[in-house]
Amino acid sequence: MGRPAWKTAAVAGACFVAAAVVSFSAAGQQLDAWAYDFLLRLRRPAAGPTTAVIVALDEETLRAHGNMARLRPPLAMALEAMAGAGARAVAVDLQLADRDKPEVDGRLSRALEALPNLALATTLVEDSRRNIAWEDPRREFSRRATLGHVHADPDLDGISRQVLLEQSDGRQRRWALALEAFRLANGAGQIVETEEDLRLGNLVIPASRRERRALRVRYLSPSVERISVSELIERPQTAARLRARAAHPWASGPPPGPAAARLHPPPPRPALKVGAR
Repeated sequence: MGRPAWKTAAVAGACFVAAAVVSFSAAGQQLDAWAYDFLLRLRRPAAGPTTAVIVALDEETLRAHGNMARLRPPLAMALEAMAGAGARAVAVDLQLADRDKPEVDGRLSRALEALPNLALATTLVEDSRRNIAWEDPRREFSRRATLGHVHADPDLDGISRQVLLEQSDGRQRRWALALEAFRLANGAGQIVETEEDLRLGNLVIPASRRERRALRVRYLSPSVERISVSELIERPQTAARLRARAAHPWASGPPPGPAAARLHPPPPRPALKVGAR
């Protein structure tokens, strides 16, 4: 004798409710993240052509020219070497909100002003009263710059699987630094918004408002050329390798995950991205 229809419906309903509850829980969100990783391994995207170059504030650079607390002098020297490299945009992913020695900040300011289409990093900070606000670069560095946020959005296991293309402190919205760098490099004008996507010229980015303008990160096998900042400082002619390329310097350690995120426009013009992690 078959089970009564109402019992079958009750079991199905209970399963649906349980699945919904779990999906919104911390455990459910982590399971979803692991499923994303598994499916990405099964259908790993092929690494496409890239014009990127990583310019590394690596251990060699820190030993020769400073330390993690003294990144500005080697950064300024590297930017001076890059100034004539032919990049169409420069994005500096390094917090420049505090004051250093006048001679250090003066040299860095002059190096930044010599760069075209400049974008600088800004981040959200919380004060003692738990108010959230943007911590912007000092005015002497940002006079000619566009500002872009570098806020990370890691999952519960500490892995960033998406990049939020916009962030707000409740008063002012900022686009992601990488998006601003791409916009400047391609001369795309203003970003056009719809509820479902963002548009830069002919490029349509599927990042909806209801999903916080999130763009999924695709982690690809390391295939990006690296140049040490130390090499740029000691052999400035190395900067010729950056012509028509995009560069992303960062401090020692593994490259930041969001640097692996890909947009798929027509072949972009070169951009120069400078950063530290």
